Amino acid sequence: MDNQKMKKSEIDIEIKDLLWELVRKWRIIVVMAIICAVGLATYQYRIDRNKTDVVVVKKTQEELEKAMSVQDISEVTGAVNLLNQLGEKSAYMDASVLMQINPYEEKVVLLQYVIEAEQVEEVLAKAYRAYIEDGYMAQLLAGFRGVEALYVQELISVVDDNTDMYVYSDTMDESIQMELANKEADACFTVKICGLDEASITEMAQNIKTSLNVYSGDLKQKVGEHELKLIEETACVLVDNALAELQNRNATAIKTISNNIDKMKNEMTGDQITLYTYRVTGVTQSENSTAAAPQAKVVTISVKHAVIGAIVGAVLGCAMILVLYVFSAKLRNSDEIKNLYQVKVLGEVENPQKKKRIFSFIDEFIAKVQSGAPKGLFYYERQIQMICTNIAIACKKNEQQKVYLAGSMLQEIPEEILEDIVKQCAKKGIEIVEGFDIVYNANALETLEMIGTVVFLEKKRTSFYDEIYKEILLCRENGIQVMGIVVVGE
Repeated sequence: MDNQKMKKSEIDIEIKDLLWELVRKWRIIVVMAIICAVGLATYQYRIDRNKTDVVVVKKTQEELEKAMSVQDISEVTGAVNLLNQLGEKSAYMDASVLMQINPYEEKVVLLQYVIEAEQVEEVLAKAYRAYIEDGYMAQLLAGFRGVEALYVQELISVVDDNTDMYVYSDTMDESIQMELANKEADACFTVKICGLDEASITEMAQNIKTSLNVYSGDLKQKVGEHELKLIEETACVLVDNALAELQNRNATAIKTISNNIDKMKNEMTGDQITLYTYRVTGVTQSENSTAAAPQAKVVTISVKHAVIGAIVGAVLGCAMILVLYVFSAKLRNSDEIKNLYQVKVLGEVENPQKKKRIFSFIDEFIAKVQSGAPKGLFYYERQIQMICTNIAIACKKNEQQKVYLAGSMLQEIPEEILEDIVKQCAKKGIEIVEGFDIVYNANALETLEMIGTVVFLEKKRTSFYDEIYKEILLCRENGIQVMGIVVVGE
């Protein structure tokens, strides 16, 4: 036999063997599924408990306030005030049209006015500015497209009275440009109107022009004769850094207030949280009140997370079994004997001393299904008889009457199996000499050399491939005949 060929033989693993290994190791899968199911469900339960921010109230509000110090009540009051501020700022951000405008693409209409009068131009310009900026015009436009006066006022402003701020169009008459340049700053002003869309901005600009014309008539009677002239109306898109900063300040303020509230609540005692809950929800429970106090939310084990954990655990268990099986260095089944070592298998015998484990009936059922045939009574005895018959036939062919019994893990073979093989072979006229590991025992090798014939006993999932290879190779190098190998179950 080619020893080099035997050494280079590869271990073939079939899908069927992998599947049966998963079935045989069902306990590992079940345990991993239970561990992961309990672990994930418990983890989710603790998260849900931590998120439950509802306090079981056992005291009335009056009792709490009497029992707490002034400092504790002040801290609760501060947290409630912050919460009110947060609500106001959040409502403003939601309702304000100005806060919803994109400051980097702000659509605006600029109305450039000049005041022509013989005197008191400064007084007239201040009157117009006050009319626009102090809310009088916004009151007239209140309800414009459903927007309140407060939020309309934010959309109207007066640009600083500086001719450098004016926007001249290419079509503006040069004489008008010269007139603007020569005018005093107090006699000129620009109205800026912004909004979300061009249609609403244009409509608002038209209303503002009408309103200013009406107001101009009133001023003529109260202050003096003058003329308010609209020099230019320009629609454009601007980058408004001031608006961007304002929006950012409001957003930062909301975030800061929210963080401060969370920090204050985390530092509160149970009674402070209870009082805070009363004041926020508006519940003022007294001893005679029938108002229901906030009840604790019932937190239960999540069945969904338990199922997910069980599935994950089962998958991990299967992966662990497959990895251990694939990378195992121990004998898996009797078929590998012939494939790896080109040695005859004389038989396979179950371990009669196999320990009974919990739910062992499941293992017996799996073994029965895997074998494909009922074992029946005296199954172990029939296995021993078959092994001894095969040994006797091999001895007859090779004209041998004496056989040496060895193995790489012979000390792990139950004594009952060795005795039964010796007795049955003796009945067939074959003498069996129980030996030792011939690879590491010189005396055993000498005894075997004198007998000249050997049968190896190897145990599944106990005997190592390398050790079996070494003992077979040693026999072949010394001209010792290997009749075959008997495989013992776990």
